[in-house]
Amino acid sequence: MAKSPIRRRRAWTNYYSTQWSDSLVCATDALTRWDTLTGATLAFRDSFFGTTLPAEIKYAASATLALLRTATVIRLEQGQLWAWEGQHTHDGSCEGSCTHVWNYQQALPHLFPAIERTLRETETHL
Repeated sequence: MAKSPIRRRRAWTNYYSTQWSDSLVCATDALTRWDTLTGATLAFRDSFFGTTLPAEIKYAASATLALLRTATVIRLEQGQLWAWEGQHTHDGSCEGSCTHVWNYQQALPHLFPAIERTLRETETHL
């Protein structure tokens, strides 16, 4: 019986790895801009949670936003966004960018429209 060929998975590289040469350079950059980054983060938090929306809406929306910083969502080397329905231990679950399953699609076009557009463009080329 012939051996089956080995299937190699293409390794995806995160966008941030193209922005800094190593973790020390990345950390130095972050620390240099710490006050600016903190200020922007706190301004977003305060404006988001300071709205008159019901607490349940704020909770649901903020939980969705938290997914944007997990392994469920990846920004690829060239800057394109890709996301999964969820994640397993070693890879994403289901086909990529299942925007019908959870609501990251609602946050992205409003917060990061240019990045979200890359997700739509990538989908159309599959």
